[in-house]
Amino acid sequence: SIAVMQQFSNRWSASVMFQLSEGLALSESETRLYTLSRTDLRIGKQFRWGRNQAELALTIQNFDAPYRDGGPNFFFDRRAMLSLRIEN
Repeated sequence: SIAVMQQFSNRWSASVMFQLSEGLALSESETRLYTLSRTDLRIGKQFRWGRNQAELALTIQNFDAPYRDGGPNFFFDRRAMLSLRIEN
């Protein structure tokens, strides 16, 4: 696993996280081994909302292709989330 996070001087932030697992069995009954990789991306912008500090961020999980996670019928697809955090 590797993660790179950067806070820029103009109140923007960005991060990239990558994980690679090789030779992984997804259940006790399986004899096949899998290689799993995943890349997550995040970009955020801090700003003032009235008297409060806020941040709007976009996170993309599993930027790569879907991979098996756990059971044979469950695949972890790409997901995108928009979040708003307000501190008071």
